Parts: sequence; C-alpha cells; structure tokens
Amino acid sequence: MKRRSRSDSWGDSWGDSWGDSWGDSWGDWLIVAGIVLMVGLGLLWLMFSSQWRMQHDTPLLYYTGMLMDEFGRMPYRDFFETSFVGTFVLHWVIVKLFGYSEAAFVTLGLLHFAAVALVSATLMWPYGKRVAVAAPAIFALLYISHGPSIVLQRDYLVVLPVALGLLLAVQQRFRLGDAPRALWVGVMFGVAAAIKPQMVLGAIPVWLYLVLVKGGPERIGLSLLYTAAWMALGGLVVIGPLLVWLWWLDAWAPFWELYRQYLPLHLALTGDHRLLTGGAYVRYWLGEFIKLGGYAYLMPVAVAGPLIAARVRADRESVARIGMLLGVAIVYGLLPGLAGQFWPYHWMPFAWVLSLLVALSLIRDPRPMRRNWHDGLIVVVLAVALGFSAWPNWELRLQMRGQPVPPPLAGRVDEISDFLRAELRPGDTVQPLDWTGGAIHAMLQAHAPLATRFLYDYHFYHHPGEPFIAMLRQRLLTELKAAPPRFVIEIHDWLHPKDQAGAPSFDALDTWLHGGYQVVREGNAYKIWERARTP
Repeated sequence: MKRRSRSDSWGDSWGDSWGDSWGDSWGDWLIVAGIVLMVGLGLLWLMFSSQWRMQHDTPLLYYTGMLMDEFGRMPYRDFFETSFVGTFVLHWVIVKLFGYSEAAFVTLGLLHFAAVALVSATLMWPYGKRVAVAAPAIFALLYISHGPSIVLQRDYLVVLPVALGLLLAVQQRFRLGDAPRALWVGVMFGVAAAIKPQMVLGAIPVWLYLVLVKGGPERIGLSLLYTAAWMALGGLVVIGPLLVWLWWLDAWAPFWELYRQYLPLHLALTGDHRLLTGGAYVRYWLGEFIKLGGYAYLMPVAVAGPLIAARVRADRESVARIGMLLGVAIVYGLLPGLAGQFWPYHWMPFAWVLSLLVALSLIRDPRPMRRNWHDGLIVVVLAVALGFSAWPNWELRLQMRGQPVPPPLAGRVDEISDFLRAELRPGDTVQPLDWTGGAIHAMLQAHAPLATRFLYDYHFYHHPGEPFIAMLRQRLLTELKAAPPRFVIEIHDWLHPKDQAGAPSFDALDTWLHGGYQVVREGNAYKIWERARTP
C-alpha cells in the first residue's frame, strides 16, 4: 500500500480548520455559547489571579534565585535544597530578568499562561476552532481553581516546554527533517527534565509517535534507535552543560551526596509530610491516587473525546496524534502515584493534557446523521466542565464580592518581613526553622541573608535513626555555632513534621537556641529569636 504523503490529509486539515464553521444549527450555537462562557470565565479568573501573591513553594525558589543573584551562593555547595539544578538556574534567570517583586511575579505568571494557551491552541487547531479555543480555556479553569498556591509551581512551569515538545513533534509548517525534529523535541523535554527529572518520561509516547508516523512502519527497527538517539542528544544539550556547571562550581560532590543519600528519604514522605509504612501507606496511596488530582470526574469525557475525534478525523496521522496525547496523559497521570506525593501542583502536567483530551469532545462532526447525539453529548460535557472546573475557589469568591484577597498565611509573612526590614543591619544573617510556613517568604521580601546552608528544618525530623539525618543535624549545629545568626525565625505549623504526633526531638538545637537567644517578637504560629548581646 502506498505510504501517505506528509502533506496529505494532515496538512489539508490545517487549512480546513482555519475556514471551518463554528456551527450552523441551534445545537452548534449552544455549544459555541458554552465555549464562549468557558473562555470568559477563564479570562475572568486569570484577571482575578493577577491580584494574587506568591505562596507555598514559589517564594522558596525565588529565594534560591536571590541567594544566587545577590549573595553568590550556589545550589548544593552553599545551600541544601532537593530541587534539580535546572530549577535553580531558571529562578536565577527569572529574578535577573523580572526581579523579586509581586508585580514581576504576576507579570511572569500571565506571560507564561499566555504562552501555554497559544501553544495549546496551535497544537489543537487541526481539530477545528472549537477545540483549539476550548482547550486553553479548560486548562485555565483547572489551573486557577487551585488558588494562589498553584501559581508558577515547578510542575506547572514544565507544561510549557512539554507543550512545545509535542508541537514540534507534530507541526508540519516548520519543515523539519526527522533528525532535527527529534533533536528539538529532545531539547524541550530536556528543559522539562532539568526542572523536574521525571517529566522526561512524557517523551516516550512522543518518541513512539515520531517513529510510527514520521519514520514510517517499513523501517521501524532502525527508526526506534535513530529517533531515540537524536532525542537523547537533544536532552543532553540541556542537561549536560548544567552538570558541567555544577562540577565547575565544586558543587558536584554535595549534589551527588544529596541525591544519593538524602533524596530517597525525602521521597518516602507523603504529600502531607508524614512518614507512613505498611498498610497505612497503602491506604493513603490508594485513597489519593484514585482521585487523580481531583480530575476523576473528567475521565469519562477525556476518554470519549479522543474516540469521537478519531471517528471524525480518521486519517492515520490525526489518530496517531490522539494516541500520543493519550500516552502522555497516562504517563503524567501515573507520575504522582510513582512518587507517592499528591499535592495539586504535582498533577499540573496531567491536567494540561487532560484539558486537550476533553476539548476533543467539542470537535464538530460534519455528518448530519451523527450530529444530534454528538451535540447532546457535548452539551453534557460543557455542563460538567463548567459545573466542576469553573467553580470559584475561596479567593475568587472573595474577589467576586469585591473583597481583597488576604495576605499570605493570614499576614504572617508580612509581619515577619516588616520586622526584618526594620531591624536588620549590614552583616546580619537570619536562620529559618521552617519549611513552607512563611519564614523564607519573609526573608525574600526583606532580602535577608541566610545564616547556614539550610533553608528548612524539616530534614531533621524524619527518619531519626538514619546516619545521614544525624550528620545533617550535626552540620547545622556546627554552622550555627561557627557563625551565629542575628535572628532565628521559628515557625510551628501542623503540616510540619516536627509538629506532628510522635515527631523526634532535636534537643541539641533547642539547647543551643535557648542558651544564647531570646524571643523579641511573637505572633501567629511564629517566634523571632535574637542573639543575646554580650556585655
């Protein structure tokens, strides 16, 4: 059988989609009205999100960027943090280009979403205007529904390079040869992996797509290796220089120590920072994974949409693209379960692909005999999507009533940062005893230098019997005694391992703190200790 030309139906479908009709029946226009409503709500939610401030992990990573930019302190060598090296380089670039302000944070957030929306629409345009417009609108609703803590999280940031990788894999207008296409797809997934290493697994369905569709089945054996090699080379173009940079900084040994000895212990914690074993862990894992990040209600539509689109666009390349999207969704749907940590932002790559699959159900079927049941299904889809995905969160409900969004952690961050701004003098350092409770966020706002290599103290309160944890404890005490900080910010939070029932004590740290410091400020779940002045 004659192999189909690359310019056959897939290329024609691009032209068709530009001129396709939104609809010509009451059912079509009802669907269009629903899409317009989704777009309007998505834009409204995005507008409201421009009034949000950074929260949770985002200020922590901005602070690492500040450490690199203002104080010349480099990851692993000078501060202990489990993120992969690309995360630090990215935030170093972010703070250099955009700064540390909340306005810069908002600007970057809107620009990033606009880029994701543009790539998503371009990726889905061959399935028609309705699908192309609905896909980013659905993702906007899924994304913003989680509130301020989701904005610019690492798992959300990787959506853009992943989306670009998929677009490069399928796009014909770039006129790339097989090798350059595979190379550039590898580069995009390399960027994603530099931020979150496990994101590279999403390249597997894309690799199979390139082999089966771009390479052709008649040379599949050779194409498997050929395509994989070029994709791997693209990934190395990104990851290789980062690892060489660590070696040049003398940061390779602490990097390897952290990833070899500490990361397995860190990954044993659940998403809510508990250490569970046996049946308790199994029950936790099943209870969380079955929710699929809160998107389980969309799964019937996410399966029906690709089936409908494959019947409407039955050419080989259209169906292969749908299969690729399904494969990427499966991979990113499994990743939180493999890690055993189920925070909402861990599901963002899955939510993005899911929005594309759901949008496929809105494809316009040109066959009149099938239109009635199809249109009826689409109306149900829109009702479900709007009823659940577009339900406003707490912050949005406040904003819709004309009320301001409360400051991060009920004002705790601003109280601490105001104190630091007023009291810090040149040469002073600060040691946080916290994780995501606001101490680092306050230090970011006050541009406060870090006293030791440890940004957080949760490392010291899990796996107490492990020699590596004991070594970390001793390393903290040694650094504190060698260069005592002016202030220590202690925060107690129910999410923190040290504040959970049965948590191990750290008596040596308590003795050091109470022996040379006194509380000078106390507020909502925090204490600020100051070093006692010698007479």
